[in-house]
Amino acid sequence: MSVNDKILDKIKNLLTLAEDGNNDEESQTALLMAQKLMLKYKISQNDLSSRGKQEIVIRSLSVYKRIFWWEKVLVKIIADNFRVMFYIQSHRLPYQKNVGRKLVLMGYPEDVDLAYEMFYLAEDAMKFYASQYINGQVRPKTASQKSRLRKTYYQGFFRWAKG
Repeated sequence: MSVNDKILDKIKNLLTLAEDGNNDEESQTALLMAQKLMLKYKISQNDLSSRGKQEIVIRSLSVYKRIFWWEKVLVKIIADNFRVMFYIQSHRLPYQKNVGRKLVLMGYPEDVDLAYEMFYLAEDAMKFYASQYINGQVRPKTASQKSRLRKTYYQGFFRWAKG
Protein backbone atom coordinates (compact mmCIF):
# COMPACT_ATOMS: atom_id res chain seq x y z
CA MET A 1 0.00 0.00 0.00
CA SER A 2 1.53 3.33 -1.06
CA VAL A 3 1.67 6.51 1.02
CA ASN A 4 -1.14 8.05 -1.07
CA ASP A 5 -3.37 5.04 -0.45
CA LYS A 6 -2.70 5.28 3.29
CA ILE A 7 -3.61 8.97 3.29
CA LEU A 8 -6.77 8.31 1.26
CA ASP A 9 -7.77 5.52 3.68
CA LYS A 10 -7.16 7.78 6.67
CA ILE A 11 -9.31 10.55 5.13
CA LYS A 12 -12.08 8.06 4.26
CA ASN A 13 -12.05 6.72 7.84
CA LEU A 14 -12.23 10.25 9.26
CA LEU A 15 -15.14 11.09 6.98
CA THR A 16 -16.93 7.90 7.98
CA LEU A 17 -16.46 8.83 11.62
CA ALA A 18 -17.73 12.34 10.92
CA GLU A 19 -20.86 10.95 9.24
CA ASP A 20 -21.70 8.68 12.18
CA GLY A 21 -22.84 11.69 14.17
CA ASN A 22 -22.95 9.83 17.50
CA ASN A 23 -20.93 12.49 19.22
CA ASP A 24 -21.13 16.01 17.80
CA GLU A 25 -17.69 17.09 18.99
CA GLU A 26 -16.03 13.91 17.79
CA SER A 27 -17.76 14.17 14.40
CA GLN A 28 -16.76 17.81 13.97
CA THR A 29 -13.15 17.08 14.92
CA ALA A 30 -12.98 14.15 12.47
CA LEU A 31 -14.40 16.30 9.68
CA LEU A 32 -11.95 19.11 10.43
CA MET A 33 -9.00 16.70 10.40
CA ALA A 34 -10.17 15.15 7.12
CA GLN A 35 -10.48 18.61 5.55
CA LYS A 36 -6.99 19.58 6.74
CA LEU A 37 -5.49 16.41 5.25
CA MET A 38 -7.37 16.97 1.98
CA LEU A 39 -6.00 20.52 1.73
CA LYS A 40 -2.48 19.49 2.71
CA TYR A 41 -2.28 16.71 0.11
CA LYS A 42 -4.47 18.45 -2.52
CA ILE A 43 -7.09 15.71 -2.56
CA SER A 44 -10.57 16.49 -3.89
CA GLN A 45 -13.88 14.83 -3.05
CA ASN A 46 -13.81 13.21 -6.52
CA ASP A 47 -10.47 11.61 -5.69
CA LEU A 48 -12.04 9.98 -2.65
CA SER A 49 -15.23 8.72 -4.22
CA SER A 50 -13.95 7.51 -7.56
CA ARG A 51 -10.52 6.19 -6.62
CA GLY A 52 -9.68 3.27 -8.90
CA LYS A 53 -13.16 3.02 -10.42
CA GLN A 54 -12.80 5.23 -13.47
CA GLU A 55 -11.20 4.31 -16.72
CA ILE A 56 -9.04 6.51 -18.88
CA VAL A 57 -10.68 7.72 -22.10
CA ILE A 58 -9.22 9.13 -25.29
CA ARG A 59 -11.00 11.83 -27.29
CA SER A 60 -9.86 13.52 -30.51
CA LEU A 61 -10.02 17.28 -30.73
CA SER A 62 -9.64 17.31 -34.49
CA VAL A 63 -9.48 15.20 -37.58
CA TYR A 64 -6.21 14.45 -39.37
CA LYS A 65 -5.09 17.78 -40.80
CA ARG A 66 -2.40 20.40 -40.57
CA ILE A 67 -2.21 21.56 -36.95
CA PHE A 68 -1.59 25.27 -36.45
CA TRP A 69 0.95 26.55 -33.92
CA TRP A 70 -1.72 28.19 -31.79
CA GLU A 71 -3.70 24.94 -31.50
CA LYS A 72 -0.67 23.26 -29.92
CA VAL A 73 -0.20 26.10 -27.45
CA LEU A 74 -3.90 26.22 -26.57
CA VAL A 75 -4.21 22.46 -26.00
CA LYS A 76 -1.12 22.55 -23.74
CA ILE A 77 -2.66 25.32 -21.61
CA ILE A 78 -5.96 23.43 -21.42
CA ALA A 79 -4.22 20.14 -20.52
CA ASP A 80 -2.16 21.82 -17.79
CA ASN A 81 -5.26 23.29 -16.19
CA PHE A 82 -7.84 20.49 -16.56
CA ARG A 83 -6.07 17.32 -15.36
CA VAL A 84 -5.74 15.77 -18.80
CA MET A 85 -2.87 14.83 -21.05
CA PHE A 86 -2.64 15.48 -24.75
CA TYR A 87 -0.65 14.10 -27.62
CA ILE A 88 -0.41 14.59 -31.35
CA GLN A 89 -1.22 11.56 -33.44
CA SER A 90 0.22 11.35 -36.97
CA HIS A 91 -1.04 9.33 -39.90
CA ARG A 92 -0.35 9.15 -43.61
CA LEU A 93 -2.23 7.00 -46.05
CA PRO A 94 -0.22 5.47 -48.92
CA TYR A 95 -1.76 7.74 -51.56
CA GLN A 96 -1.28 10.93 -49.53
CA LYS A 97 1.69 13.21 -49.95
CA ASN A 98 1.50 14.91 -46.56
CA VAL A 99 1.23 13.54 -43.04
CA GLY A 100 -2.01 14.34 -41.25
CA ARG A 101 -1.98 15.08 -37.55
CA LYS A 102 -4.67 15.39 -34.93
CA LEU A 103 -4.81 16.51 -31.31
CA VAL A 104 -5.96 13.92 -28.79
CA LEU A 105 -6.94 14.34 -25.13
CA MET A 106 -6.54 11.57 -22.57
CA GLY A 107 -7.79 11.35 -18.98
CA TYR A 108 -10.83 10.63 -16.83
CA PRO A 109 -14.12 11.00 -18.74
CA GLU A 110 -15.43 14.12 -16.97
CA ASP A 111 -12.03 15.84 -17.17
CA VAL A 112 -11.66 15.06 -20.88
CA ASP A 113 -15.20 16.30 -21.59
CA LEU A 114 -14.55 19.56 -19.74
CA ALA A 115 -11.19 20.08 -21.44
CA TYR A 116 -12.77 19.36 -24.84
CA GLU A 117 -15.50 21.96 -24.28
CA MET A 118 -13.01 24.51 -22.93
CA PHE A 119 -10.72 24.05 -25.93
CA TYR A 120 -13.50 24.86 -28.38
CA LEU A 121 -14.84 27.69 -26.22
CA ALA A 122 -11.37 29.26 -26.04
CA GLU A 123 -10.84 28.71 -29.78
CA ASP A 124 -14.13 30.42 -30.63
CA ALA A 125 -13.35 33.32 -28.28
CA MET A 126 -9.86 33.73 -29.75
CA LYS A 127 -11.12 33.80 -33.32
CA PHE A 128 -13.98 36.19 -32.52
CA TYR A 129 -11.91 38.67 -30.53
CA ALA A 130 -9.01 38.46 -32.97
CA SER A 131 -11.33 39.51 -35.79
CA GLN A 132 -12.66 42.33 -33.59
CA TYR A 133 -9.07 43.41 -32.92
CA ILE A 134 -8.12 43.30 -36.59
CA ASN A 135 -11.23 45.23 -37.66
CA GLY A 136 -10.56 47.82 -34.94
CA GLN A 137 -7.04 48.47 -36.28
CA VAL A 138 -6.21 50.27 -39.49
CA ARG A 139 -7.55 47.98 -42.20
CA PRO A 140 -4.74 45.61 -43.20
CA LYS A 141 -4.00 45.90 -46.90
CA THR A 142 -2.57 42.42 -47.42
CA ALA A 143 -3.28 38.95 -46.14
CA SER A 144 0.16 38.81 -44.52
CA GLN A 145 -0.57 42.00 -42.52
CA LYS A 146 -3.85 40.48 -41.36
CA SER A 147 -2.07 37.24 -40.48
CA ARG A 148 0.57 39.14 -38.45
CA LEU A 149 -2.13 41.02 -36.53
CA ARG A 150 -3.94 37.75 -35.79
CA LYS A 151 -0.69 36.11 -34.63
CA THR A 152 0.07 39.08 -32.36
CA TYR A 153 -3.40 38.87 -30.84
CA TYR A 154 -3.10 35.11 -30.26
CA GLN A 155 0.30 35.53 -28.60
CA GLY A 156 -1.17 38.17 -26.27
CA PHE A 157 -4.11 35.91 -25.52
CA PHE A 158 -1.78 33.07 -24.54
CA ARG A 159 0.36 35.33 -22.33
CA TRP A 160 -2.82 36.41 -20.56
CA ALA A 161 -4.14 32.82 -20.28
CA LYS A 162 -0.91 31.55 -18.74
CA GLY A 163 -1.25 34.24 -16.09
